[in-house]
Amino acid sequence: MLPNFRDTLQDLYESYIALSHGDMSSLNTAHRVANDFRGQLEFSSDWLEELDPPGGDIYAEFLSVAKRYAGNICATAGAYWSKTELTEGYDILSRGPLPAFAHWPKYRLNHATTVSTGEPVPQTGIYLPSAADSAAQFLIAGQAADKANIGYDERTMQNVGREPTKWTLIERVPGETVTDGLLDLLSGQSARINRVPAGDPCPRSGWWYSPAQVSSRRRFKHGDIFPDFEGSHYGATFWLWSQDQADY
Repeated sequence: MLPNFRDTLQDLYESYIALSHGDMSSLNTAHRVANDFRGQLEFSSDWLEELDPPGGDIYAEFLSVAKRYAGNICATAGAYWSKTELTEGYDILSRGPLPAFAHWPKYRLNHATTVSTGEPVPQTGIYLPSAADSAAQFLIAGQAADKANIGYDERTMQNVGREPTKWTLIERVPGETVTDGLLDLLSGQSARINRVPAGDPCPRSGWWYSPAQVSSRRRFKHGDIFPDFEGSHYGATFWLWSQDQADY
């Protein structure tokens, strides 16, 4: 395994240089670290204890940190994040601790910079998908925009599907902060409407979606009765006002 570690280290040096010159695709070198971690599991590290106690413990600790960083980088560079993984479903043990900020950077949606699945990404950054029940992703300029990861299955710890979408760039507002970044990001949208359970009338005409079913986004008129999706693994069906009110 040592030759593999040396080769990966050299790749990391070269990728760092490429990143410093703006090549974000070099983030994918993190897959080499993840692959090396899986490969070394087939070999014993007991010889480290004989060489320099407690060498085995130090080796395991460093390897665990490298694996955690690589996992986060791979998920970001590959647009693999599923809904809730970075919010209420965040796992400190596998993803690492998050700092507690009193104020968060202020962000806004840049509706002038959008891209649809399959098209080349015009600008590297974090994008919000129009698809319902999905998650924001990091997209790299020049690469084809991914499909959106839809939903999250707690049993498999994966998304329940993928679908084409329209992505909108999220940009930071220079020098400004907020106490709740998500609320601020959506402040330019129409006034918030609480979720509405199935069987209730629609309170406002427009596009709505339900996390109880993939690709549920549809237009309702004021007074329409929201349908129910019986047997959904989400449980009770409720409907949410869509952030994207564009007609396609």
